[in-house]
Amino acid sequence: MKFIKSIISCLKYKLPNSIWEISEIKESNNNKIYLIWNIVLKISKNNSNLSLEWLILKSIQNIINVPKPIFYEKIKINNEYLYILWIEKLNWKSLDHYWEKYNIYIKQSIINSIINNLKKIHSFKKNYFCYFGKKNKHFLNYFSLISDNIDENLKLSIWNPWIKTESLQNLKKYFYSLWNTFYNEVPVIIHNDLWYKNILVNENGFVWIIDFESVVYAPKQIEIFRLYHHLFSAQNYIDKWSVEYTEINFLNMLIYNIKNNYPELHNSFSEQQFVQYNIWYYINLLTKFKNSWYNHSDTEKFYKTFLGKITIL
Repeated sequence: MKFIKSIISCLKYKLPNSIWEISEIKESNNNKIYLIWNIVLKISKNNSNLSLEWLILKSIQNIINVPKPIFYEKIKINNEYLYILWIEKLNWKSLDHYWEKYNIYIKQSIINSIINNLKKIHSFKKNYFCYFGKKNKHFLNYFSLISDNIDENLKLSIWNPWIKTESLQNLKKYFYSLWNTFYNEVPVIIHNDLWYKNILVNENGFVWIIDFESVVYAPKQIEIFRLYHHLFSAQNYIDKWSVEYTEINFLNMLIYNIKNNYPELHNSFSEQQFVQYNIWYYINLLTKFKNSWYNHSDTEKFYKTFLGKITIL
């Protein structure tokens, strides 16, 4: 708690003159998040993700329902630079708190609202946003992302004791054989992490979308791929993580409605695109073998689910 109080002392001139109750929100793997007064404070050692979220929120706050960004700042604490994003606290709860309580009509209204907001997000082109700062000239680009780290991740995966080098070489060949699979796709802004804890609602089902730190400039098909990954996790890791069956119901309903009400998102991807993305994601999973939570049988379950129809390994 000394850590957060040191930060507040540096920024107290921007806060109301009152005594604040400080609590940590443990909902993020990327940042430290605290609730102070009526403000959410995000702290990161990495400039890119929070500066991007600040940029996105500033640009779209009057177009879709998102938390109001207050300010973004770099401060120095104990000879270390930290990046701080302050956003408004919404007095609502994430969707998991209410989903089971809603009737089918409110659920359908929520799903429709999410899809409409997705359409708006995907309508934004990169040049819509006003850039600021020397290090924020470009969004994280999907094509740069996969090209920059695929070879690096393959090198790391060689040390995974549960995978053969020959299998990794086959994966690499297959991946690069599909290199042009997204060639004709027009990249757009995608949320990239639309699970139900990133959707806030009230008792009446009014919807707000939060956590734009994973936004990427990519073919919009990646959005639906990520939803399928969230569904896979919810279906397979219920007994390991704090995942509830309600998320499976929500994701199935969301994907079903995207198929019918946003077909240009769901029906526009090819099998080759789906395979290439999942090879990249599978190799990324293989690099996590040193983590305490890593279980290779889970990783192989991912492979069989998303890549089992092709002969690579």
